[in-house]
Amino acid sequence: DHAGLATITDVNVGLNLSSAAGMTMRLGQIYATLTFGTASEGSRVAVLLNREGVSNTNAFGSSLQSLNVTLDDSAATNIYNLTSGTGTYAADGRLGVDPYGTRLAYDTNQITAGLSALNGNWLSSSVWSLLVADVQAGNQAKLNSWSLQVLGSAPTSGTFDPGEGATVSGSGSIESTLTTGSGGSRTVSVAESQALSLSGGLTGSGTLATAGSGTTVLAGSSAGFTGTVSVGGTGTTEIASSTALGSGSLFQSDGNSTVKFSTGGAFSNAFSNLMSVYNVAFTANGTSLTGQTTVNNATFDVASGNTNTISGKITGTGGVTKTGLGMLLLSGGDPNDFTGASAVHAGTLKLQKSSASLVAISGSTIALHGGTLLLGQANQISDATAVTLA
Repeated sequence: DHAGLATITDVNVGLNLSSAAGMTMRLGQIYATLTFGTASEGSRVAVLLNREGVSNTNAFGSSLQSLNVTLDDSAATNIYNLTSGTGTYAADGRLGVDPYGTRLAYDTNQITAGLSALNGNWLSSSVWSLLVADVQAGNQAKLNSWSLQVLGSAPTSGTFDPGEGATVSGSGSIESTLTTGSGGSRTVSVAESQALSLSGGLTGSGTLATAGSGTTVLAGSSAGFTGTVSVGGTGTTEIASSTALGSGSLFQSDGNSTVKFSTGGAFSNAFSNLMSVYNVAFTANGTSLTGQTTVNNATFDVASGNTNTISGKITGTGGVTKTGLGMLLLSGGDPNDFTGASAVHAGTLKLQKSSASLVAISGSTIALHGGTLLLGQANQISDATAVTLA
């Protein structure tokens, strides 16, 4: 389901065919097309396979018993010229052929568009139809599976749903509101040194997964979002608006990823499984996490001159590591009960819960490798926590 696309710019198809056990699959008896849309809206058709002249002695230079290929217009070799049952090939690309009529010899002059015949504006029916016809008796072929990859551009306004299980990639900005639907997952994957901004915000109750080694920027207002942002990959998920997460939550699924707060303001969202090998980076002043934060050995990096606050409860089996030259303030009216080891490497970690009866550091140890541990209130470190100078 890619119905949220405004236009189609590229289509790739995977085909997995096989013959009966011990038989040669005659490619010359197979005709395949892919159609997008319905006749009433001007459907578009691409011919995938159209090989003619099968006989008992002519398997078209091949004794293949299976075919598992990708069809891609950018491939150097046309599928008609295939010599191996695997690989990537251009689709046959000849239009107007009757699969049940007289077979036509291959002629490159008959190729019109290949899979690019499917490109253009998105059609409202969103219907994709694959036809695979085994047009000659004997040595029957069967379709085991097929796959479809549709690439295109997002609309510049309204709502954009890439579809459950779909991946959005590229750089620049998506100005429409990306919806995660009512379930399932949509993925945004950004390549290294690139950035993609979701400036129209999010909506829906499903999951938005971030992946890749680039930067995904969550910007704009996400008032209708109640789902989960799952941060993965080796890149950065940047939260650039105090309303970017709506009333949803954030879960860090890969410790090689970075969560970056580039805006101030209060976030009442739940942040869970924070386990960044690198950091949860605060690059703007005045960011405050007021919801519950669950740590799995999280590193919080605060930029020089900034004061950032975690006033919600910190829980989990990990600890809190402080880096960066700025100040991280652990405050609020709930005691923290995380159990892992904590550390200060640079800057200031200030402990100032609203009452002396509330613990800010609850883990097994807190090690001072550098920087400052500042107590703004009495009894901020659990009696069971060992303080060490490393």
